[in-house]
Amino acid sequence: MPDPPTVNIFTRYILENPWPIGLALLGVAAGLLWLGLREGLANRIKLGGIFALVSAGVIATGQIVTTPAEHGRSVTRQFVDAAAEQRLNEAEALLAPDAMLGLGSPTNPGFDRNTLTSAMQQLRGRYAIDWHQITTLNAYTREDDLAEIHMTILVQSPGTRPIRSRWVIHVNRQPDDDWLINRITCISINDREPRERWFR
Repeated sequence: MPDPPTVNIFTRYILENPWPIGLALLGVAAGLLWLGLREGLANRIKLGGIFALVSAGVIATGQIVTTPAEHGRSVTRQFVDAAAEQRLNEAEALLAPDAMLGLGSPTNPGFDRNTLTSAMQQLRGRYAIDWHQITTLNAYTREDDLAEIHMTILVQSPGTRPIRSRWVIHVNRQPDDDWLINRITCISINDREPRERWFR
């Protein structure tokens, strides 16, 4: 799997995951308020109130703002479920008009949308999937209109062992503000580098 992109601290720990910082601030607030009330120290009570307000602000900001990574995570889960359950029209509706299929690395040249949708159609004719599970899904905000998803999936077809595959998916905001997948890169299948013929 390629290295994850760098995400600024504010986006990562306030907008996308405010709970650790928010709860830590709330804990400090509770401690200050308890000490202030027990010892009758107005300054500690005021400081505890300030920490409580900051904690609430951090958590509220994280809940109100939907980042590209959060959009990307949602779109990716919808796409995987639709593709694995052979609801291919729904899956294709989540692909951007210029969506591409990449193999091996996100920096490798990709194949056009027709190749990607053709590979998806192979699911209907050649493979039946008993069950699927996303075992890891890490979403990163790369730009204001771009998310990068690193994902591992397990799938099992009748009479086979589970197949593990790793993927990098790029999800872009479109001109109409929809978020759609514009590149799907298969990194590996059962720890083997993918071959073009597997998708034809």
